[in-house]
Formats: sequence, structure tokens, C-alpha cells
Amino acid sequence: MSSHNHFLQFKKNFFIRICLAIVVIFMSHLFFDLVLPEDYPWLSKLSLEFIESLVASIIAVPCLWWFVFKPTLFTPQITEANQKLENSEARFRNLATFSPVGIFENDAQGNYIFVNQKWTEIMGLTSDQVLGQGWLSVLHSEDKQKVEEEWVRAVAAGWEFRLEYRVSFNSTTDKWVSVSATPLKAHNGNINSIMGIVTDVTERHFAETALRESEDRFRTLFEYSEDAILLLAPGTCTVIDVNSTAERLYGYSKTEMIGYDFNLFKQLPECSDCLLSMCQLTGSDILNIEHAVQFKKDGTEIHVSIRAKVLTLQGENAISCTMRDISQRLRLEEEARIMQARMIHSNKMTSLGLLVAGIAHEINNPNNYIMVNAQMLYKVWQDLAPMLKEEEMKNGEFILGGLPYSQLEEALPGMITAINEGSRRIKNIISALKVHSRNGKSVMSSLELNRVVNAAMLLLRHHVKKYSGNFVIELEDGIPCIWGNSQQLEQVIINLVMNALQSLTDKVQRISLKTTLSLDKSSVLLTVADEGCGIPDAVKSRIMDPFFTIKIDSGGTGLGLSITRSIVLLHQGTIDFSSQAGEGTVVTVSLPVADVNKEGDCRNE
Repeated sequence: MSSHNHFLQFKKNFFIRICLAIVVIFMSHLFFDLVLPEDYPWLSKLSLEFIESLVASIIAVPCLWWFVFKPTLFTPQITEANQKLENSEARFRNLATFSPVGIFENDAQGNYIFVNQKWTEIMGLTSDQVLGQGWLSVLHSEDKQKVEEEWVRAVAAGWEFRLEYRVSFNSTTDKWVSVSATPLKAHNGNINSIMGIVTDVTERHFAETALRESEDRFRTLFEYSEDAILLLAPGTCTVIDVNSTAERLYGYSKTEMIGYDFNLFKQLPECSDCLLSMCQLTGSDILNIEHAVQFKKDGTEIHVSIRAKVLTLQGENAISCTMRDISQRLRLEEEARIMQARMIHSNKMTSLGLLVAGIAHEINNPNNYIMVNAQMLYKVWQDLAPMLKEEEMKNGEFILGGLPYSQLEEALPGMITAINEGSRRIKNIISALKVHSRNGKSVMSSLELNRVVNAAMLLLRHHVKKYSGNFVIELEDGIPCIWGNSQQLEQVIINLVMNALQSLTDKVQRISLKTTLSLDKSSVLLTVADEGCGIPDAVKSRIMDPFFTIKIDSGGTGLGLSITRSIVLLHQGTIDFSSQAGEGTVVTVSLPVADVNKEGDCRNE
């Protein structure tokens, strides 16, 4: 309010006060005339006028003081106060005009009284549109009820109003605003008005939303990663957080791991330098450890690869340490190396099989010479023996080949017989090798299992003598024929007997090879039992797998039992194992009895 306006207001007020004073004086004279009688015998006219003047003065002086002089005396103070108020209002309006936030004032019913320019820019309404209840028109439909309820609650309780909500200018544009307001109360405690500010927080809100979504994505990737992830504090490697994969991998719960350092996982001493390097990671440094050995809670050894780098999460640095369990990968790589070695070995055996025929031919030729000559020598001896006997009787003892004839007469027939028998055995072994290594079509016929067993044992005689001093063969007589291929069944017997021999830890341990007829007489049973080391429980389910072996150090290929099972299944049979670690193994092969009437008599191949 200007000084000129103050002066005009003062003149107006002063004139009103003078008029009021005149009215009061007039009323005092009127009152005096009404109260006192006209005739006062005891008073003179002069006395009456004096009294009337005195009473009027008594009434007029206070009136003049109160209505005229007192306001005039305090006019400078009033003018100064008004000037200060005017200055304050000017400062407020300047502040409101240039304020970077929207400023508003409304009454207790929510009717807007004042808004500054920034408020209209933020809310998208003009000052005329917002006055009264116009501000409600821009509230987002989903937030309107919440805003109204919170406003009523804050006004009723006299609280500060603080809320973030959306305002809409059209169907496609939304803006987030933050509103803070406080009630202005009178001396009696009633709310005169409510003053507040509004701030555009759309960018901040979207940034926070994007940050939350990013954190949610990170948390999802963190929790559902197939690799174990640990967040560590830089410098100390104290565990800050872990994902569920880490809990499963190491056997610790999240509660048990958080707060402890990386040594919780009982790393080998040689990994200490790696741990130190991890704790000292900064900036864009990345630590890669291809292979580290750690231990689970239960002491189980695990092999992991480790990758660590520094991340910034919510403004704080943390070391993201990713551990991948490579135990299975290492096992597969080892199995691949073993398989490659076995394939090389199998290739050698294949090559050896191809050489058997040629070797057999080379051995058979000189062996035939030996057999024929041994038979000839025996005949020569039979013809020569009488003549030599006669010479002994005539001339007495004589020496032949460094031996007295009396000794030679007894030893020489045995020598010739041993040569002949040894040559025959060589011939049988070579024939069995040729049959065993023959690579042709699988010819099936009815045959006696006992004969197949004897043929196989001819090839295994050396191994039996080498490994066992207690090998028993029990072949049941008169068992029916089976339908099969003798070469393949020989392979089954050789594989099972060799496994039994290699499982022995002492030559006194017993091995038995039996053939029997099943109780229902529908199958012929081949049983190989040993008192060797048995099969560990952990690998029982895998002993039939191709290339699986527990005898890799002794040259096992892991193919024997797999091939054996395939052959048995080809013969419509079954194979069963019963084993206890440290007590031995019993293997039973069941082969169906052949229909002799349909398939002909048994024969030996």
C-alpha cells in the first residue's frame, strides 16, 4: 500500500472521528436538558449555564481524546507499521514471482486464493482457472481420491500436507509433482489459510522408477543366475550379499555367509594370493581365475572358475565375484581324454585282430612241421626201440644223446608225446584265436554252452594261472542247448572271467564258473562268482556304461561290460550283478533254452 493511500485513509478516518465527537457533545447537551428541570429556584441562570458547560466539557474532553487526538498522536507508529507491512508484502510478491517453485495459498475448504507464476507453469492452469476448486481438474484420475482424502485429513488435524501425485494435461501427458503445505492459524487456533509449495519431480520420479526397474532386473539376474555370485566389500572381501546359487553350491545359508570374508570357503593355501588380488581390485580391473579349489560346508571339494570386478551399486562400490562350478566340466574333459586313450587302445586292438590271421598262419606252418615230425619220430622210435634193446642185451649199457639207454628208453616216448601234445595245443589255441577274431556276420545256431565255456577257457588258461590259485569250473551235464553265436558268447565269458581275475587281491581268493539249468527249465544260467574287491556302491549304476572303468591304471577300457550286456541282450537274455565292496561279486547271465525240434541238434562251432 503506497504513502498517498495511507494519507487519504488517515484524512478519512480523522473526519469521521471529528463528526463522532460533535455528535457526542450534542448528545450530552440534549441529555442535560432532559434531565434537569427548567426552573431551579435555588440556582441562577448563570449557574445553570456553568453547570451545563462543565458537564459538556467533562463528556467532550474524553471523546475528543479518544476519537481525535489519540489516533493523531499514534499516526506515525501506524504509518511505520503499515510501511513495514507494505515492504513485507512487496518482498513476498517478488519472492513468489521469481521463485523456482510454485507457491499457493488456499482456505481451509481447499479453495485457492493465490498462486504464483511458477505454479501455473507447473500445473498447466492460469491463475483464473485455478481459483476456487479449479485445481482439482488436473488431478490424475487414479490419484484424485487419494489427494482429496489426504488433504481433508491434514486440514482436520492441522498437520502438514506432504504428497507426491500426478497431474494430467491430456490423455497422453502426465506430470509428477511434490506438494508440501502447512496451515496458517489465527490466535484462537482456527486455520485462516494454508500456504504451500509445489515442485515438478517428473524427471526425478522417472529416474527413480528407472533405477528401481534396473535394480529389479539386476536382482532378478543376480538371484536366478546359474553361477554363484557374491558381492564383497572392497579391501576386506567381506560378504555383503549372495544369490541362491551360491547357497546351493557351498551349502551355507545366506545368513551364515553375510558378514564373513571369502576365506569362509576354505580355499587351498595356493589361492591366498588370488584372494589378496581380489580384495585390491579397483576401477575397471578384472580378475580371472580359471581353476581354483574350494570346499563346501560339509568339506566336499569343488572346482570353480572365478571372475571378479568392481561394480557401483546405489552409489557404493562392491566387488562382484562370480563362481562357476567346473567340477563336471573337468570330469567330462578327463573322461574325454580317457575315451580318446581308450579309442586309441581299441584301434590298436582292432589292428591286432587284423594281424591275428597272419600271425596264426605264420605259427601254424612251423607247428605243422613239429606235429608231423613228432608223429614220425614216434613211429621211428617204435621201430628202433627193439633193435636198441637187443644191442643193450648183447653189449651192455651204452650212451645216446648224453643219456644212458636205460633212462632214454623210458624218457624218449614221453618226450615225443609231450612234443606232439604241445603242438596240438598250439594248433587249438591258434584255431580259437582265428575264430574269436573273425569279423563277419553274426551267425546264430543252437549250441552247447559248456563247449563255449571250454573254448573260452582255452584262451584264458594263462591268465587263470597268473592271477588265481583257486579257480573252480562246474559245468552241469545234460543242460539243454541255447540259440546263439559261439564267438560272441565266448567274448561274454572272457570278459566276465577277466573282470573276476582282475578283482582279486590275493591268489588264494576263490573264483567259480558254473553252468546250470534254471528251476523252471526255461533258461541256462552262466554264473561267475569271485571273492575279490567288489564294486563300490557309488559306481554300481554306471558299470555298464560305455568307457566307464575303475581299472584305468591297469589298462581297463570300460568297454567289456558294455559289450557283454549288448551281446546278452542280442541273445534275448539277461545279466544281473550282486556285489558288496570288499566281499566280491556274483554275475549271472540267463540265456533262453533253444527249441531243438525247430532249430536242429546242438553243434559245436
